[in-house]
Amino acid sequence: MDEITRQVSRARRRLLAFQFVQFLSRTLLVTLLLTVMALAVPKIWSVDFGGPLWTWGWIVGAAVVSLVIGVGVTYWRGKTTIEVALEIDHRFGLKERVSSSLALTRAERDAGAGAALVRDATRRVSRVEINEKFPWRIRWPELSPLLLILGVVALLTIPDAENVAQTSAPTAVEVRRQIHKVADRASEKFKRQRKQLAERNLKEVADLLLQAERVAEDIKKDGGIDRKKAAIKLNNLARDLEKRRSEMGDRSALKKQLDQLKDLKAGPAEKLAKAIREGDFRKAGNELQELRKKMESGTLSQEDQEKLAEQLQQLQDKLQQLAESHQRKKQDLQKQIDQARGNNDLAKAGDLQRQLEKLQAQDQQAKSLQQLANKLSQAQQQMQKGDQQAAAQELAQMAQDLQQLEDAGEQLEAMQALESELSEMRDMMNCQQCNGQGCQACQSNSASSLAAQSQNANGGQGDRPGDGRKGEGAGQGYRAEEKTDTDTIQARNRGNAKAGPSVITGDADGPNKSGLSKTAAREVIQSAENADTDPLENVRLPRVERDHSNEYFDKLRQGEE
Repeated sequence: MDEITRQVSRARRRLLAFQFVQFLSRTLLVTLLLTVMALAVPKIWSVDFGGPLWTWGWIVGAAVVSLVIGVGVTYWRGKTTIEVALEIDHRFGLKERVSSSLALTRAERDAGAGAALVRDATRRVSRVEINEKFPWRIRWPELSPLLLILGVVALLTIPDAENVAQTSAPTAVEVRRQIHKVADRASEKFKRQRKQLAERNLKEVADLLLQAERVAEDIKKDGGIDRKKAAIKLNNLARDLEKRRSEMGDRSALKKQLDQLKDLKAGPAEKLAKAIREGDFRKAGNELQELRKKMESGTLSQEDQEKLAEQLQQLQDKLQQLAESHQRKKQDLQKQIDQARGNNDLAKAGDLQRQLEKLQAQDQQAKSLQQLANKLSQAQQQMQKGDQQAAAQELAQMAQDLQQLEDAGEQLEAMQALESELSEMRDMMNCQQCNGQGCQACQSNSASSLAAQSQNANGGQGDRPGDGRKGEGAGQGYRAEEKTDTDTIQARNRGNAKAGPSVITGDADGPNKSGLSKTAAREVIQSAENADTDPLENVRLPRVERDHSNEYFDKLRQGEE
C-alpha cells in the first residue's frame, strides 16, 4: 500500500504543478495586458499620474496578483487523491486497480479479496514510471505572457509624454521679470556683504563686491535684458574674479607645500611650527606673540634659548628650501618649454606653459615664504648674539607677514563665496521651476557647478561641466572668444588594407576524379561492421522490460527453465 501511495503522490505533485503553470499563465496574460494598457497611457497622453511609482506599481502588482490567483485556483481546483489514482489507471491501463485499492476501507483491505487487489495493484504500480506518462512539459499557450513581458520592457524605454502647455517656453516679459527679481535680490545681498568686508579690512574683495553690485544694478535697470545678455555680463565679471583669484595663488597648494615642514626639533617654537605647517596663520601669529612676550620678559632659560635658536634655524632652512624649490621648478619648466618649441612640439609647449602659469600664480606666496625665512634668519642671528629684545622685534615683524598671509587666505575664501553667488544667480535666472525665487534644484546646481569650476581651474575634471573659462574638461554656457593655434596641422591617414593578388606556381599531378576515396570507403565499412557488434551499454530499458529481464536471468541462474 505504501508503494501505491508513493506513486500517487508523485503523480499528484506533477499534476498540481502543471495546473499551477496553466492558471498562472492565463492570469499573467490578463494582468500583463492591463499593465501594458496602463503603462501606455502616460506614454501617449500627458497626464498627472505616471512616473516610476505608477510604472513599478503596475508591474509588481501584476506579478503578485497573478501569483496569488494561480496558487489559490490551483489549491481550489486541484485534483484529489482518488482523481489522481483514476488518472494513473487511465494512462497506464491498470483498469482501476489503483483507484479501487485507495477506495477500500481498512477492513476491506484486510479481507481476502481486498488484500489480493492491493497486492496486485502494488505489483503493477511498482513497475510503472510516473514520469513517462506525467512528464514535465510547458506548452506554447503557457509561453504567451512572454510577448506581453517584452511589451512592458519596450514601454519602459519610452519616455512619458510632456505637457505642451507646461513645457512651452516662457514669454520674454516673464523671463525679464525673473531676471530683474534675481538681480534685485543679489544687489541687496552684495551691498550687505560689502559693508561686512569693509569692517574686516578686506578692501580688495569689497571692491569686487562693489563691481558685482553695479553689474546687478545694470541688469535690473536694463529694460531689454534677456538671459543671454545677463549671462554675458555675469560671465565677464566671473572672468575678472577668476583672474584676480588666480593671481593670488592657490591656498591648497600653499598648504601642501607647508606640510613638508615636518620633523622639527622640540622646543619653545614647536606650536608655532605646527601652526605654520597646518596653514593656520592666525594661530601661528598668536603663538608668535606669546613667544615674543617670553623673549621680551626674559623668562626663557638658557637651554630654551638654545633650543629656540635651533628651531628657528631649522624652520628658516625649510622655508628657504620651499622658496628655492619653487624657483627651480619654474626654471625647469621654462627650459622644457624652450626645448619643446625648438622641437616644434607646440602641444607639449602649451601644456608646460599652463603648468608654468600655475606656478607663477604662486609667486606671491613663495615671496611671502622667503620673507618669513629672512625674518627667521635675522631672529636666529640675534638669538646667537644673546640679544633677545632684537630677536623679539624681528618676530614682531614676522607676525605682520603671517597676518598678511591670513588676510590673503580670507580674501580667497571670500572670492570663492562670490563665485558661488554669481553661479547661483545664473542658475536662478535660468531655472524653470522657481522662476527666480530660489529652489533646491538651482541652488544644488550652483553648488555643484562651483565645485566643478574649482576642479577644472586646477586642471582636473569634475562630475559636471564647468563654465568654459578654464580647465581641460568639457564646458557649457557663454564664454569669451580666444585665439586658437592654426600654425600646425596634425593628421593621420589610415591605409586601406586589401587582399593581395593570387600567384599560381603550377599544377598538381594526376587526373582529377570526383567520388569517394579508398580510405574513406574503408572507414565507412569498418564503422558499419563495428556498429552491429558493439553492445548497447548506455541504453536504459523501461522498468517493465528491465524487471522482466532481471526475472529471466534470476531463473536462469537458479537452473529453472
